[in-house]
Amino acid sequence: MILYRSLISLFLIFASLTATAVHKKPVHKAKPAHHKAPPAHHKAPPAHKPQPTGVLWVEGWQHPPSEAGGWKTPPAWLAEDPVLGRMSCPPLSRMLLKDKKSDPLLLRSVTSEDGGKLWRFTLRSGLYWWDGKPVTTPDLRLFIEANLSEIAKVKSGGLWQLPTYTVTEKNEGVEVRFSQAPDLGPYLFNGIPLWKSVSAPGATELPFQCVGTYKLHKGAADGDFTLKAVPKYGLHTPEIRITNHVPPTQKAFLSFRMAESLSVQPVLVNQAQKSTLELPWMTALAWNLKKLPQASTRKALAALLPRTTLLQAGAGTLGTLSASLLPPAHPAHRAQNRPITMPLPDAVAQVKKIQPPVERLQLAIQAEPGHIVEKVIEDAFLTAGIQVQWVTGAAAQEADGTLVGIFLPWPQMNLLSDLHSHAGGFSPLDPELDLELMQYARSTTQEKTDFQALTKIEDRWVQLEAITVIMQHKASVTGLAPKTVLPSLTNPDWFKQTIP
Repeated sequence: MILYRSLISLFLIFASLTATAVHKKPVHKAKPAHHKAPPAHHKAPPAHKPQPTGVLWVEGWQHPPSEAGGWKTPPAWLAEDPVLGRMSCPPLSRMLLKDKKSDPLLLRSVTSEDGGKLWRFTLRSGLYWWDGKPVTTPDLRLFIEANLSEIAKVKSGGLWQLPTYTVTEKNEGVEVRFSQAPDLGPYLFNGIPLWKSVSAPGATELPFQCVGTYKLHKGAADGDFTLKAVPKYGLHTPEIRITNHVPPTQKAFLSFRMAESLSVQPVLVNQAQKSTLELPWMTALAWNLKKLPQASTRKALAALLPRTTLLQAGAGTLGTLSASLLPPAHPAHRAQNRPITMPLPDAVAQVKKIQPPVERLQLAIQAEPGHIVEKVIEDAFLTAGIQVQWVTGAAAQEADGTLVGIFLPWPQMNLLSDLHSHAGGFSPLDPELDLELMQYARSTTQEKTDFQALTKIEDRWVQLEAITVIMQHKASVTGLAPKTVLPSLTNPDWFKQTIP
């Protein structure tokens, strides 16, 4: 099943953020722990409130490229996407960054008993599929039976396997009984949509159904979607159309603008008139650890990169300088983890100390060489006597580094599949980092998340410099009404809360 692949995605720069991606093939106490759910997330507006009609146009919202095979199943990022997925294909449960804990969302209760060997899930009442049919306990049982093992495999990076288990319906809920306590917890479904396949979808329909208050339709053009309210919820809300180009006769309800990964023309935003939203995208230089195995070498080379110049030439005010994989708004981010900055003579002196000396670098890029960004990087390394050769295609496999874009979907991203040294990702063999990755990954499947472990991961990752982050991306947002909810990485419902 394509849906539950690894959630880190790479795409080479000089294509826009919607270009084709290069995807990597994706303990409780014995005492029962009953986690009470917050009020139901599907709530009809008061009867006396005027009901809006017509169409709300949303322009410029970008999403990661879908996996090979298209939309046969919900893409891995969809459930946590605040615009496309939150109202159409929400996750069974989710992690809340602001509260630093898990939220049952579509579940009335999540419990773990018998030392973690028994999980119990009970659905909320009043949930419906897109076709208006009620979501039942048998639906939940079938979903868990079909997907539990694969979800556990992906979220553990293949490092852990679930013990043998049975899935049964009992007391209006679903029970999962393990032969022994698993390494993961019952919030394993954080960020995973509740969905089912459709055998014969209509011409404009997707081949699956979810449990959102809106039904998602994919348009013919890339980036075009329509959200239509599911009548069974009785919301009477307007149709929402997401597109890259609003028709001239229409006015956008919300408009998003995002910088290209690194473009020739700077992107400027009038901060007094527009809001900005941190995005889970970044531009970085991923080093070939076989070619450059020493962290001190990678750090010295990174110090030569003119990040500020690259940011201004590419993203302008739609980017933030960063040295971390975590965006600044993430509660686990440590402000001290800033990019390496030093006077140019000092940076050159550091490079001159590298043994054996680095006199030539091969850097990979997808587009044909000849862009201004490459010239900036070439000149930076030339100050230390290092010649840069840009390579593409098959030669990129042996390059010393690759200029990439990275998509890290927070909050459900646990990094284990991609940063653990045994996962074949970007990390060197580092037992300290591996232990913190495993601890954090376990905690993301529990009620409370261990963000201290994630901060340690960030600290260690910055020390290793396996990837030199150049910038974090942002989007400008126009059309928000005064006193409305501002877009925020820590509020997964911000778009839902702006709908009139």
